[in-house]
Amino acid sequence: MKEALELVHEVEAIPDPVSTDGANSYIIQINYVEDGVEKYVEKTGYNTFPDNWDRVIELTNTIAGYQFFSDNREVAVIDSDYIDEHFDSVWIANMIPDDMTLDEIIEAAPITYVTIYGGPGWPEDNLNNAINNYLYSYFDLWSHQIEELDKNPAESSKDELYEFADSRLHKVDWDNATDYSCTGTYKGVTYEIVRYDMVQIWLDNQPETLDLGRNYPQLVEEYCFTGNPLQFDIVLPPKEAFMSKGHIYKNVFVDGSGKYLIITESDKPGEIADVVK
Repeated sequence: MKEALELVHEVEAIPDPVSTDGANSYIIQINYVEDGVEKYVEKTGYNTFPDNWDRVIELTNTIAGYQFFSDNREVAVIDSDYIDEHFDSVWIANMIPDDMTLDEIIEAAPITYVTIYGGPGWPEDNLNNAINNYLYSYFDLWSHQIEELDKNPAESSKDELYEFADSRLHKVDWDNATDYSCTGTYKGVTYEIVRYDMVQIWLDNQPETLDLGRNYPQLVEEYCFTGNPLQFDIVLPPKEAFMSKGHIYKNVFVDGSGKYLIITESDKPGEIADVVK
């Protein structure tokens, strides 16, 4: 297609930026084959747009067969207002501690246009990962995750377990506490605390069914630890022969003493740090 080759030439003609300071205005990446040779062109701009921008947009939309891009020359500034307009800001706000703002995280991380749109995944996933990674680093949670279970973990007692749980959780389900684990909540989110030196006993005593709020017990096929960093995996059998197995993943952390595994589905790094550290 002649338009495709013309687009490549127009993009190649875009001058390199004089400065990389300021807001990112465009990223263009094209893989193409010319005379049997694979080639690649990439152009990045800041604060402004090149003189041939209208033609670049026109050719792109012609190739797409519809108005894939507008000719708007407004440079997007990545801040909380931009996030509110383009993403699920309610879910994002749920991750952020009360004493932080989204704009502070955007600046500190930093989170840029390239972070969101130049990453390997969908823009929303890239944004969520960037916020989560920053908060995990800020609260030093990476150091409390593990790649595999320690074969010789620090030992603890039932009394020590109960004392630890009582000091970290707002409410503990003492009626169902055992010698090796107890479950409770912190700010309304469930955490299970397991004695690291008795984790295999805890694993062997998991229930055969779970109540997932569907008015009937859900059979569990397997409980195991998997992934890197390690997660607790609840494996559910397929409902039909042609369906794949279901999984419920929970994050696993080790407290500072190395005596307890803390297992939770919480997506709030600040609150996780309150319990773990």
